[in-house]
Order: sequence, then C-alpha cells, then structure tokens
Amino acid sequence: MHASKPFKQTLTSLDVGWNRIGDEGTKYLAEALTKNTVLTSLDLHQNSIRDEGAKHLAVALTTNTTLASLDLRWNAIGSEGGKYLAESLIKNAVTTILLTSISLLDRTLFEQTLTSLNLCNNGIRDEGTKHLAEALTRNMALTSLRLYENYIHDEGAKYLAVALTKNTTLTSLDLGYNQIDIEGVKHLSQALTKNTTLTSLNLHMNKFRDEALEYLSAALRMNNTLTSLDPGGSVFVTRVKTIIYEQIDENQQRAKFESRRT
Repeated sequence: MHASKPFKQTLTSLDVGWNRIGDEGTKYLAEALTKNTVLTSLDLHQNSIRDEGAKHLAVALTTNTTLASLDLRWNAIGSEGGKYLAESLIKNAVTTILLTSISLLDRTLFEQTLTSLNLCNNGIRDEGTKHLAEALTRNMALTSLRLYENYIHDEGAKYLAVALTKNTTLTSLDLGYNQIDIEGVKHLSQALTKNTTLTSLNLHMNKFRDEALEYLSAALRMNNTLTSLDPGGSVFVTRVKTIIYEQIDENQQRAKFESRRT
C-alpha cells in the first residue's frame, strides 16, 4: 500500500465572478484564504457581496500573506464594507519570531502583500473613502486602487488627496464616474505637487467642468511622475486639455529616458 502524498496547493488564480456567491459563500472563501498559502489573485466581481461579506474577507486578509490582487467590482459592500477592507489594508501582516541576544520577542512585521484592490461600483461613498484613505497613509504595498463609480464627492477626494501626500507606493488611482467637483480637483491637484509615485490618475466623467482643469495643469508644472491622466471635463479638446496632454507627454518622454539610463 502506497503512502499518500502530502497535499500540495497549486492554484494561484481563481475567478468566480458572476456567480451570486453572496455573503454566505464569501464567508467560506474567506475561511479558505486564512489557510491558503499560494493563491495570488481572486476575482469576486458581480457576486451580490455586501458589507458582511467584505468583513469576512477583511478578517482573512489580516492573516493571508500571499494574495496580491482582489477584484470586488460590481458588488454592494457600501461604506461599511469599505471600512472593514481599509482596516485590513493596515493589518495585513505576518507575525514572526525574532531572536535577539537579550530575549525572545514576538513582533509583528508589516509584510503587506495585497498590491491591487478593485472596488468599482460598490457604493463606497465619502465615508468609506475616508477609511480607505486613512489606510493608504499606513499601507506600504498597495500599488493600484480602483474606486470607479462609487458616489465619491469633493469630501472623499479631499481624504484621498491627504493620503497621496503621505503614501509612497500607490501608482494607479481610478476615480472615474464619481461626483467630484472643482473643490475636489483643487485638493487632488495640490496633492500631485507633493506626490512622486502616482503614475496614473483617472478622473473621467466626474462633475467638474473645464475650469477645474487649470488646477491640474498647474500641478503638472511641478509633477514629473504622472504619465497617464484622464482629466475629465467636457468631451471637447479645449486649450487647457491640450496643455495637459502636452505636459503628460513630456512626463512620458522623461520616464522613458530615465528607464534607458537605468
């Protein structure tokens, strides 16, 4: 009789979108994430997941150390669910034992692994955005955050702007199809004068008109790292849009030159 081989986990990517999994099904998947050590990508889009399901996932993310990409677009996690996930972005860590010459210490090292989070069309609103922005000031791993179509207004944009002045890892931020007006653009533009890591920003189809683009253009005179920008505003190519496109092109050329040098 042959000895059974030890179970070896091999699945690294799982797409179960459009399956009506709901909060109950999400609970079981979250429990699996606490034990799984190989899955790096999980797609749960369009699954009727609400704040309770988001809470289960958030708990799992505090102990999981391999998942790098989580897609939750087109669910209904709301601002409360956004809060749970924001907390997990801070706590996502691995506990290790450190030996020193003096004593044995149990210390938590923030080895955050989640790099991509898609929360498009989830009703996050300004309240949920506030918690996510706070998490960005402490998270050291997330590089892509998609908040497309989440009823985010100027208040939410202001929270994110503050986060961008402190965060040093996020490279892509999607704020398309929200309700951001000129005040929100002002705050985001001010943040761009200080941020040196964001390379892509989507503001497509928000509430502001073309006059708000003057703030973005002014910010780009100081920002050399943003290489992709959908400035929103009207569908027409205006004077200020032309200037913005030229500024982005200059940043793209600069980035190419720097990459060749290295």
